[in-house]
Amino acid sequence: MHPNTASDTEVAALRAFLMVHSDQFTSVYRVLFRSQPTTLTLAERIYAEAALWRLKISRAARRTRNLTLLRSSNAS
Repeated sequence: MHPNTASDTEVAALRAFLMVHSDQFTSVYRVLFRSQPTTLTLAERIYAEAALWRLKISRAARRTRNLTLLRSSNAS
């Protein structure tokens, strides 16, 4: 069912269904409220830090390559 093509009767039936069965659905807000994040273990923190450094190094290398290519193309 698409909102642009649904009839008023279909929309009313959907609303009624959702009201009756609303306790069976969840939302982002319910999930966030019910589950608090846990602290990372030492190994997880080390892995996250290493991943961040790999990303930073890869971006710096890409910038350096792009600048080198730009300079060499301007020199010609």
